[in-house]
Amino acid sequence: MNEWVRSQKNGLDEILNGTEWTGIDKLVQRLRIQKIGNASLDYKNETERLLKKNMQDEEVIQIARGLA
Repeated sequence: MNEWVRSQKNGLDEILNGTEWTGIDKLVQRLRIQKIGNASLDYKNETERLLKKNMQDEEVIQIARGLA
């Protein structure tokens, strides 16, 4: 499992607030569940929908996948 840290440096909180971090955490958790094989097809489809809805482009989606 990858470990990562968020920090509030140089006004980062103006870019990503607590609600946005929570959303990122939830998406990464969903991706981890998929990665270990504990996700139904409906769960996977919903995760893909949420990724496309909440991430700005495919490059960011790939970064999220890398965090899982």
